[in-house]
Amino acid sequence: MTENIFNAISISDFIENHWNEKVRHLSYDNSSSIDFSLEELNYLINNNRIKEEDIYIFHPSGKVIKLDNEQNTISDNIFIYANEGYTIRVSNIQDYSRSVHKGIVELENLFPNCQIKANTYYTRGKSYGLNPHYDSHHVLVHQIYGKKMWHYGDKVIDNPTIEFAPTPMPSPAFINSIELKMGDLLYMPPGVWHGTETNDVSLHITYGIYPPRWKDIIQSLGTFVYSQHSIARAEYPIITNENQILHNLPSFEEVESMLDLFKHEITNFYKTKAKVQTSNSRPLGSLPILTINDNNETIANVPEELGELLNEIWSLSNSSISIYLRGSFKNEDRKYTPWDLDLYLIVNNRSDIPQDKIEISNYLTKKYSELPEIDLTIVDEYSLLYDDNTIMKRLLLLRDGLLVKGIGIKKYLTVPELNQTTIEKLENLHKKFIAKITTDIKDYPEIEVVELNKLIRTLAKAFLRIGTFSILKQRAELIRDVNECAVELKSTHPEILTEIDSLLSIIKGKNMSRLAFISTIDSLNPILVNQ
Repeated sequence: MTENIFNAISISDFIENHWNEKVRHLSYDNSSSIDFSLEELNYLINNNRIKEEDIYIFHPSGKVIKLDNEQNTISDNIFIYANEGYTIRVSNIQDYSRSVHKGIVELENLFPNCQIKANTYYTRGKSYGLNPHYDSHHVLVHQIYGKKMWHYGDKVIDNPTIEFAPTPMPSPAFINSIELKMGDLLYMPPGVWHGTETNDVSLHITYGIYPPRWKDIIQSLGTFVYSQHSIARAEYPIITNENQILHNLPSFEEVESMLDLFKHEITNFYKTKAKVQTSNSRPLGSLPILTINDNNETIANVPEELGELLNEIWSLSNSSISIYLRGSFKNEDRKYTPWDLDLYLIVNNRSDIPQDKIEISNYLTKKYSELPEIDLTIVDEYSLLYDDNTIMKRLLLLRDGLLVKGIGIKKYLTVPELNQTTIEKLENLHKKFIAKITTDIKDYPEIEVVELNKLIRTLAKAFLRIGTFSILKQRAELIRDVNECAVELKSTHPEILTEIDSLLSIIKGKNMSRLAFISTIDSLNPILVNQ
């Protein structure tokens, strides 16, 4: 999308002559650049993929209609209203569509300090959309399907905000009109009075661009000063009379003294800001560093290094879709100290997966030494959704994957049927993995110590997790914690208690020589792998 913009106009021309000042129409003769489609929107609606709170139905008068699901499904309601000339808005469409999310990423790269949001608008037949209005943010419109007429007038206010958005009275006149065709782009500055009109089916996306403002830096400075000086959190001075206790408005001199305190702290404030910036890595875009949430889950006591690590992992692929954190690290009440940090990078194209994944994990572990050992899995989206070889990854993400960046893919994952055949297939894949790592350790003695120790710990965990499959067969319960797997193995194989304890001590950090470890796994192979 951004390529389309700047093939037609230079960045400098756009910023100097249009940004925050003038409407700009970029016309295209074809829609080859459009990935999102009317068919995809229909699919998302018909399959109830969109949360009800993100669906808005606007009456031609501008009134918002609440969905009534007692009589009809959400999709029935939407299409009934659409047929009657209502405008359907889906907010945060980037959370449901990978192609729209891609557009968000492009704009985040272009505007790395801005927040970007996307809504899609759908109409059928004659419609005038929302009431004429102006927006307090920059708007980039992408016409996906059909045609839409945009009417606009003068800029009625400079630099509006959500808090400061006075309504002009009377409503300004429209003095210009632009018809957007399929593939066209339109830039609408904040404060420009506009309205829309359609005569047939129309679908467009609006990307809202929210730059940082002076008020943001002032508010941040205020928060910093409040945290450092109790006087800045103090009440107004108190005066009393016979019947009341009054908080008196501070004097001019007192206010000036407080402002001097703020000025004095500006240097310290900027030093603090500089410490948390990751200038050498790709920004996390709309995700604030160290804020991690999915379905209202949060991680307590998040290390600062984790935000920097997520930046670097995201930049490993040109088609990154999402990063998930999973395992015990995210559980505040975890029973055991985590030995590694399980992260999944999901990419769109298999060809974008780096081939040196082990080297990457080793590099990241060394660089972010304050964090647990990095265990990074990189998988393409298609394989994760449909390949039988990724069933275990799918199960683990569904069970405890926590979205930390990008578009949520868990909603597209289906729980595989865990019948006897499926479990045996998973077990065989796991044993093949054990065989491969075993070969690497046995046949390549020249492996450097750091990589060898990582392979040994990986294989130790793999041996213990063989207990996963007997638990799946008996109780249909997915257990991957190595301590719990060890308990299971000890109950079923009491003859190898010493070996199991050795594997646990390796995972917890105890070093074992290559030859001693080979001896241990050779004694375990006939019992756990080749049985």
